[in-house]
Amino acid sequence: MRASELLGRPVVDSEGHSLGPVRDLRLDHGATAGRVRARWVVVGGHELAHRLGYVDGRTRGPAVLARLLRGGWRDTALAVPVAAVASWGPDVVRLSRPATETARPVSELRESL
Repeated sequence: MRASELLGRPVVDSEGHSLGPVRDLRLDHGATAGRVRARWVVVGGHELAHRLGYVDGRTRGPAVLARLLRGGWRDTALAVPVAAVASWGPDVVRLSRPATETARPVSELRESL
């Protein structure tokens, strides 16, 4: 499956709660020589904040835009480990456990992403 096929696909946990759409995939380049594996699925948050890099702190300015996009939008983005995904369905990504057990705010995982 290509990453482009996942972007925008809705994500639900094992209890049926919607977490929002897939916004990004975070990759692990060191697993095997020449192979790249997805490590995290980033879901929810505001699409514009993701595209401009404000969700995980990669972008700092301009100040007015940074304040707007980092406000409530930054804290709504969640990172879910790929291991917690039960199925990558054609219409929805389903998690194997409740989001409260698997998902973390992207801002908490900044160093490991």
